[in-house]
Amino acid sequence: MLKEEEKGDANQEEKRMQAIYELFLSEFEYKYDLVLWSRTFRYLVDNTVNLSLMDKHIFNVHVLLNIEAILTMQSELVASMMENFQCDNPDAKSKFLSLNISAEKMVSVCNAFIERKDVLQSAYIEYANKVPKATDVMDKIIKENSLFDKELVEVLQRVGRLHLGCTNFILRPMQKITRYPLLFRAIKKRGRVAEVESLDQAIAAIREINIKVNENVQYSTNYFSMYHLLHSILPDSGNQRTLSFGASQKERQHMREEEVSLILSTEKRPVTIVVLDNCVFFLEASRSVMNNPLTLSKRRILYDIMPHCNLKVERLSGSGNKIGNIQMKIESGPDTYTLEALDWVIDGLVQSINECIKAEKEKFIEITVNSFELEISRKGSSMVITEETGAEECRADTETETGTDTETKPETRADSPIQPFSLAGLGTIVVASESGLEISTPDKRLIMSTKETENVMYFKEMSMLLYIRNRMLYGVVFGRNDDIDAPTKKITGKIMSAFIGHTTDTQTGEVNRFAVAKQIGYLGSEELLVIKLEQTGPNTFSSYLHRRMYIAGDINDVSFYGKNIAIASNDFELINLLDLTTQELLDPLDVTINHYVTKAKSKPISSKKITENIYLIIFDDMGFFINRFGSRKMAHILFLWFMRVHQVEMFGDYIVALGEKQTKLYTTEDGILRGIVDIDDGKVLRHSKYLIIYNDTHFYRLLLPNKNSQAQ
Repeated sequence: MLKEEEKGDANQEEKRMQAIYELFLSEFEYKYDLVLWSRTFRYLVDNTVNLSLMDKHIFNVHVLLNIEAILTMQSELVASMMENFQCDNPDAKSKFLSLNISAEKMVSVCNAFIERKDVLQSAYIEYANKVPKATDVMDKIIKENSLFDKELVEVLQRVGRLHLGCTNFILRPMQKITRYPLLFRAIKKRGRVAEVESLDQAIAAIREINIKVNENVQYSTNYFSMYHLLHSILPDSGNQRTLSFGASQKERQHMREEEVSLILSTEKRPVTIVVLDNCVFFLEASRSVMNNPLTLSKRRILYDIMPHCNLKVERLSGSGNKIGNIQMKIESGPDTYTLEALDWVIDGLVQSINECIKAEKEKFIEITVNSFELEISRKGSSMVITEETGAEECRADTETETGTDTETKPETRADSPIQPFSLAGLGTIVVASESGLEISTPDKRLIMSTKETENVMYFKEMSMLLYIRNRMLYGVVFGRNDDIDAPTKKITGKIMSAFIGHTTDTQTGEVNRFAVAKQIGYLGSEELLVIKLEQTGPNTFSSYLHRRMYIAGDINDVSFYGKNIAIASNDFELINLLDLTTQELLDPLDVTINHYVTKAKSKPISSKKITENIYLIIFDDMGFFINRFGSRKMAHILFLWFMRVHQVEMFGDYIVALGEKQTKLYTTEDGILRGIVDIDDGKVLRHSKYLIIYNDTHFYRLLLPNKNSQAQ
């Protein structure tokens, strides 16, 4: 029995030393970051030739703030630890854990914090009040001085902080002040009796500092609560990745967090409901770690994240099983949840969620949706418009038109009058489906083949149509009179997927047009074929193999950028068409990308060029911007689909995301959700004037307002 007690005491002491080491390491790393920010970057600002004297002064005063005062106090705290722990560097972890740090030494460290409580409180309140302005000022200086921006990037790379950026240094003190109670509590759980009282006093002192800081700046309140929330969720929990990524967006708000009972068919399960300004979700303690005291505070996301745009909440009449308890109902699409809690808790939740729903809907734009149903359902359809009509005309004898509006009012475009919507009015459309290949013009409908056809594509400049049938890639040229008697040519076989695009020679201006196809070769080898296409006559063309390379995985999309193509497959790859050199499109050193984007959880969909140095990278669950070097750009903007998308397209100032049940529209400049239309398995039909979406049974035309009339 005595041996078991000794073993338990030894285990307790080992965990105590581990907790003390975490405190020491955290303080040491924090001081190092403060030194980098207040010394290295100040030296860069003072000595650069790429900033004016005024910008240098503004940076030192309004960006670095009172960081020197915080560094002075932090140096004193670290010095106290080094003296009491008799250790100059936390790198030698095994050596530190072998030390015997007495309770008196730990009390001395706690007293160092307690004695500096007032000074710490004053410094952090001053800092917290100016943090929002500091980030704005820094962004403005960097944006206006591109050469200084390059210098910053070089320094960040040298000090190993390129993946975090300068904003990390500005927010570091605000993150650190919230960590102290957690670190001291970890020591207290395993602490010796003689040091528990001092630890409690230190925790109380730091908690009081946090309260005072929160009282003096609203920004830090939201930041602290989001920080604690995200760090309490298990990393492998359901949608934790999407939630964490979304939390990086500007002005994300933590609205409410309450303990409630989730009413199930066989039990009442205690859960935490979390209300953010853009979504609601449930948290529960992870049962797999309940026996580990160090992870008791860790929780996992239960079910799915529910965006406000899909929510309906209702306070149920009557009460729950307990006196004073009432219930509420939450509807999110097909899912319904019933919660029970005290009446004031339920009332507060209903009010908060409804306010968020209202705020979300106020950001929506007015969208008018016209639709008509096809007389013949075309399963697995793929369509392109080869020629648009000058003016749309209704053909009631061909299709039956119905008009349906969304919840918003009809929209009147300023650029042109609204024309009736019909299939014939769209122009000449080529339709590939399981039923075959057909051409629909304003005057006729012609069946070209009754064999199953897929993936129809069109080169307008060459009047050339490409499609896949029986895993063969075919091409045909037809003129403005729809000369379908032109010979159809087989380009290549054993095709899994194909895409088209063109490149332009920067010196000669010559335009080269290509078809990129994924081919299954002999013995199952997977190859990427780059086929060059040239028109040789009015109704003829030639094709020859330009490049070939081995590649694994399905190809979801191919984008053409200059002499390169970007392939969305298992990941994003950039391939030079001249020599087939391949590199990752996304910067592998950018931790903000690698931490959240994993092959197991994210499916690459496509990439789009926004401006000369801004590209939109699209996964099936989110999208974000990068620069031409593959690093995150405008990191505060994130496109959270809150659904699995299969296609994302640009239309004017909007990003259009199409999922299994819904189509969502976002503004490109800020990533804000602007509208939702219920369309099953929609696909975009490219049109120069209108946003046209189709599926196997319907066509939809979405009329959007001008940018200057958009909801803010």
